[in-house]
Amino acid sequence: MACPDEIEAQERRFLDALAQVSDYVLYGAGLVMEDFDGRAVLHLFETPE
Repeated sequence: MACPDEIEAQERRFLDALAQVSDYVLYGAGLVMEDFDGRAVLHLFETPE
């Protein structure tokens, strides 16, 4: 079953950003993924349920 276009576009952007990651930094409940130039590509953080 196919995803709605908006969800598919979001997934594509996430996967494209993930392909640029060369390093990461952990801090507390967060994770920053960086590209080869040290720029933040993705910033993930844990949220309470």
